[in-house]
Amino acid sequence: MLHLFFTITFVAEVIVCCWIVSKLKKLDEIVLEKNAQVLEYQPVLKSALTEVKANVNKSMLTLTSLVTFIGETKGECKKLFSKNFLSALGCLILKIPFKQIMSALDVILMVKKILKV
Repeated sequence: MLHLFFTITFVAEVIVCCWIVSKLKKLDEIVLEKNAQVLEYQPVLKSALTEVKANVNKSMLTLTSLVTFIGETKGECKKLFSKNFLSALGCLILKIPFKQIMSALDVILMVKKILKV
């Protein structure tokens, strides 16, 4: 009786082992297919990454130039902002239709700035 029990257990283990091996073979085939796809896609990926790197570098250079420009003209920017802010505040306090006045003031300030240069 014990001999029959061990035989049935052994057969069950062999069946489970065969099932596991078959699943591992299928997974190996899937991995090999994916690996082939990745290898085919690799040149495209490299060129895309190179392009992204170039775009990031260009963006960083542009940002650095912008920061440098703002740093150089910080005083002028503060002065223009304070003039516009004070003009808008004055128009608001006096209840003047400040949209038209602000447009005119913007044009005047821009002309003044252009004539400065």
